[in-house]
Amino acid sequence: AQAANKNDDNKPQCRLPGSEIIKLMKDKTKKDVLFFTNNKENPEFMKELSKEYQVPDFLSHINKDGSGFEVLSAMTIGKSHTFHKHGESWIGQVEGRKMWWFLPPTTTPKPNRTNACHYLDPTKNVQPPPGSLSCIQEPGDIIWFPKDWYHATCALDDWNIAIGAQQGPLIRQAFDVLDQDQHKVMTQEQIQT
Repeated sequence: AQAANKNDDNKPQCRLPGSEIIKLMKDKTKKDVLFFTNNKENPEFMKELSKEYQVPDFLSHINKDGSGFEVLSAMTIGKSHTFHKHGESWIGQVEGRKMWWFLPPTTTPKPNRTNACHYLDPTKNVQPPPGSLSCIQEPGDIIWFPKDWYHATCALDDWNIAIGAQQGPLIRQAFDVLDQDQHKVMTQEQIQT
């Protein structure tokens, strides 16, 4: 499998074979690696993937007429997506279990961007924000949430894959920059060899 990150903010294009993405994600020395792609930045990949699943009718409005985008996220045990918010969304868990925390849009102050897996680790002494709701998503479960609800996740199993859709524009999040040895710009010829 191949995946490409096409970005619109004048940064170099980053292409990695699927095997390299998996290797990077499984490297325990790397910090919070999360693979996230969508049909706006990676249309060919998502088009192929969409042949493998059907969106439930009651959720089809979320990406109707291109008003949103389809997503694929993958991460390994202990990886986290910190509290953030965006448009109405759904995500179906394909593999692995994921812990979720939710807070309403009216939450003040805005929740900290903490590795959500720390909420589960008693040695970290970090508590989820007061009033947060939580649940565990199992393979086959679909999580839906309305616009502007804060949410954070923690991967509970070694391999965690989910597909879904999100309304609204793409959001650039402040993820940590990859170390120079992790960031590879490759030509199409290099990928195919």
